This record gives sequence, structure tokens and C-alpha cells, in this order.
Amino acid sequence: PVQRPEHWCNVLAATHPCEETGRCPHVKHVAVVYCDKACFLSDRKCSSKLTLQRHMGIHAGIKPFHCQHCEYKTRLKASLIQHMRIHTGEKPFKCEICSYASIDSSSLRRHFRTHTSEKPYKCHLCSYGCIQKKSLDLHIRRHHTGEAFGCSFCCYSSPDKQLLRKHVKKYHLELNTPLGSQKPSP
Repeated sequence: PVQRPEHWCNVLAATHPCEETGRCPHVKHVAVVYCDKACFLSDRKCSSKLTLQRHMGIHAGIKPFHCQHCEYKTRLKASLIQHMRIHTGEKPFKCEICSYASIDSSSLRRHFRTHTSEKPYKCHLCSYGCIQKKSLDLHIRRHHTGEAFGCSFCCYSSPDKQLLRKHVKKYHLELNTPLGSQKPSP
């Protein structure tokens, strides 16, 4: 990559206007490829030592933010704030067309597609289209590949992981085993 001055701003295509403080009003737009602080595990380039330390937490599995109401842990404060809305019932993202409200903006965007009939996820094997990727994945497993998630305790299987979870909860709850190990069976 081309070497730029340490305080180079890609938005202005020049050196930072406030170089003496090290702060640029466009700091989020500074191209990190010009920084020498790179992760040795993933080659990700970071704009500062602090950003690199936070990034390294991904590889170390460090999750410093804990929910006080359940076992949820995350590495991002914003994720904890969003998670807390599950407990508080706060749904700040409101649909302008109907009464739908959600805890996050991505759910609202997905919901809005029900009003516009937009179906950005298309099956490459048939004419099926849907508003979310997981629905397309389920469609392909159900109608084209025959893959299914198998129960570890009996012969039940389902192309839908949620249905498998309900099955285990209903029939095998006392066995109390993690469902994260469930893999699609061929």
C-alpha cells in the first residue's frame, strides 16, 4: 500500500486539519491500511493501539460486558445495551406504517420489507424469494438439499433448527445438553 502521513484523512485527501491534537473530524474515514498496527493473527489493520487491543479481544474470546439479568456476555458495549432491551421491554425502533416496534434497527429494516414486498434473497434453484437470509437457507434445505438438523437423543430431524430446539425442549429437556453442537445431518 501507498505510505501516507500518520495523520492522513481520506475524506479531505490531505493531512488532518487539527494535526496537533491528533483528532480529525473525519477520523472514522481514515483508511486503516496506512497504519502499521496490524493483527498478527488476521492481518487486520487498525487505526490505533486501542483499536488493535479491542480487535485482539475477538481472538482471545474476551467478553468484558455482562448482563446483570442473565448469562449473556459480549465484547461490545453497544451489543449489551441492545440485549438489555430484551429485559426492559424497550423497543425504540418503530414502524411508520403499522404498530411494529423492535429492539434494533436491523429488525425494523427487515420488517419494513413486508410493507414494500421487497424480497432481496432469491433462490438460485427456483423462483422463491424472501426477506431474510435464514428463510432462504431453510427453503434450500427443505426443498433442494434434504439436509436436516438431527436430534442427539432420538431419530427426530428437521430442516429448521428452531423446530429442533422446540423438540428437545419438549421431549428431552431433563437431559439438559447444549444445542450448539447440533449440526446438519447429510
